[in-house]
Parts: sequence; structure tokens; C-alpha cells
Amino acid sequence: MNSSREKTLNLTGIINLFMNNMKYYEIKYEISSAVKKGLEKKVEDHNEKHGDKPAKRATYRMLAASFKRGVGAYHTNPSSVRPNVSSPEQWAYARVNGLLYALANGKFKGKPFDTDLLPEAHPLSSK
Repeated sequence: MNSSREKTLNLTGIINLFMNNMKYYEIKYEISSAVKKGLEKKVEDHNEKHGDKPAKRATYRMLAASFKRGVGAYHTNPSSVRPNVSSPEQWAYARVNGLLYALANGKFKGKPFDTDLLPEAHPLSSK
């Protein structure tokens, strides 16, 4: 029987492995010019609507980081990917859209993610 401490250490190891894989995909994935253009358009549209408030302002860097993490999540946790998702980019765009929703509304639709990317003035920011 595993002790509580062993279970905690095993869980910590799994989390560290997952985070290392996420960082690998975040660094290795090159954003295509089409995706870059799409993310820039999302930043422009979002800031046109919410940009006068520092807590709600989006940046390309923020969305690009979230997109790369989405690609990483698609590859490192395939069991969480829904059957109707056909590509890593589709999964990553959904992650970006979720981040923009939280940025605009002050809450996530589900479990929070990428809170380190939110502006410091945002109520959910982990900065």
C-alpha cells in the first residue's frame, strides 16, 4: 500500500513531467504566418472593444504564448482532446478564445488556465 507521501511524490513527478512537456512544445512550436495573422486580428478586435481598460487589454505575446501552450496540451494530454477536434491548432485557438473570454469577463467558463499571462491589473492574474 502506498503512503500518502508516496502518492504526493508520484503526483508531483507527473505534474513536473507534464509541465516540462508543455514547455517543450511552447518553445519548439513555430507559429505560422496564417496563425500569427489570426492572433493579431483577435488582439485588434478584442482591444477595440475592451482595450481602454488595462485589466482587459490583450497583447499578441499573451495570445501567442497561450496558443503554443494549447498545441502542447493537445500533444501531451490526448485523452482530454474531444473527438471533434481535428488538429492541434484548433485546440490551441479554443484555448486562446477561452483566455480572451476570461480577460473580457473576469472569469473563466471552466477551470482557470494561463493566469500568468493575464495583465497584472486583471483580478485573476497570478502575477
